Amino acid sequence: MTIRDIRCYREARGGRLQVSGYSMASGATFTTGEPVVFDGSGFITEATTDPAGIAGIAAVPATDVDGISHVAGTIISIHEALQNQLWVCDNFATDGIGTAATPTQANAIGRTAGLVLRGAIWVVDTGAGNALLRIDDVIDANGWSVTNPLLRHGTGRSVVFRFL
Repeated sequence: MTIRDIRCYREARGGRLQVSGYSMASGATFTTGEPVVFDGSGFITEATTDPAGIAGIAAVPATDVDGISHVAGTIISIHEALQNQLWVCDNFATDGIGTAATPTQANAIGRTAGLVLRGAIWVVDTGAGNALLRIDDVIDANGWSVTNPLLRHGTGRSVVFRFL
C-alpha cells in the first residue's frame, strides 16, 4: 500500500485533529494515511475497496520500524473521520473504478464521492458507489485553490474533502 494517500489538510475548527487508539486486527497491513474500518469483532483493519464506512485514517502503520507486523490487539492510533475535519488526497477519479482524472471546479467541488482502492493507491472517486465524503475544494501543485479568482492558479492536483 502507498503511504499517506490521505492526509490532514486542516484541523477541525476550534479543535485539534482527533486521534484515538483502537485494538488492531490480526493480519492487518495498512500504512499511515490509509482508511481503516472496524471488523466484525470491533478491531481496526484496513478498508477494502469501495468501503461502506470509515472509522478513520491510520496515524501509524500496522508494522513497526523493522517491517514486522504488530500482534493482534496492539493499540493503533487513528485520526477519527469527523465531519468538520478537512482531508486532502492527490488521487482523483470520476469513473467509479479509480482511473486517474484531473480535478476541476466543475467535476469535483460540491460533489459527493467515495473511496476506491486502485492497485495500492486510495482514490477519491465521484463515480464510486459509496458516498462517504463531499469535496470542498481543488488545489493546484502550489496549494492554491482553483476557485480563487485573485490567484493565478495552476491545474488542479489534489482534492480537499470531508467525511459525511
